[in-house]
Amino acid sequence: MLSWSSDISHLERLASYLRVRRARARYFETLRLDFSKGFPFTTRDPGYQGRIAKLWNKHKGKRGFVIGNGPSLGQMDLTKLKDEVTIGSNGIFLKFKEMGFHTTYFTMEDIQQVEDRRDQLAEVKGPVKIYGLHNSYAIKKVDEDTLFANVAVESYPTKNRWKEFYPGFSTDFANIVYLGSTITYINLQLAFFLGLNPVYIIGCDHSYGPLAKVYPPGKIRITPEVFEMLKEAHFIDNYHKVGGTFGIPYVSYQEDAYKRALEVFRGSGREVFNAGENSKLDIFPRVNFDSLF
Repeated sequence: MLSWSSDISHLERLASYLRVRRARARYFETLRLDFSKGFPFTTRDPGYQGRIAKLWNKHKGKRGFVIGNGPSLGQMDLTKLKDEVTIGSNGIFLKFKEMGFHTTYFTMEDIQQVEDRRDQLAEVKGPVKIYGLHNSYAIKKVDEDTLFANVAVESYPTKNRWKEFYPGFSTDFANIVYLGSTITYINLQLAFFLGLNPVYIIGCDHSYGPLAKVYPPGKIRITPEVFEMLKEAHFIDNYHKVGGTFGIPYVSYQEDAYKRALEVFRGSGREVFNAGENSKLDIFPRVNFDSLF
């Protein structure tokens, strides 16, 4: 499935298509010829799926932090997380310099956000970067730390055939990943796969300022007026840019997904806490961030 938006120009589409073809060809395990020893021999390439599979239980029993991008991050001392296992997403890389470290893992899935940031993403270095396979067309630089996951792009309640199934929660991130109207839900599936316990969520304020009151759920263009309202939604004023796209969330769908995540974690004897400041997300039990250190 080619998922790019109309913002990808016709001049860009050939290169975008070739990136998709390349990522798909490298998704599953393959055999290739290797001449590094002076003669040809076959070697196995695990593919993106196999490389993700190697992450299973990599941090089993360790605590981890899923970091959102809400304004509350500006009120927290994130330097405390330098030696922790962290999962960040979307524009969190804009805060790496201030934090003094990069997150352990970095994820993106939203089509418009990936497109809007496609030039910046080429400069993100350090974390293991995980995108949806359908995002591969916009990833201009694929290095050894770049992985593509099999995100079920149709796994959303607005898609008729998924209404009864939503929300799906994958316990096998290497096989499939489900949507939950927020990248945080994908990150919780990754945290589960990594074996993290407990998981602490921070920066997930679950509040989107006046935007959610003015616009219905769905994608909107970032006009100068919208840009001003967006300043209240993230940890820095210029998190987005005029001309880009912002998704007004389906809050009820998010909450359904969070409840499902908590159910799966607890069913496996694990726990998820909300350690954020001024968060309106009440589904997860609360803990004080500073008390964890």
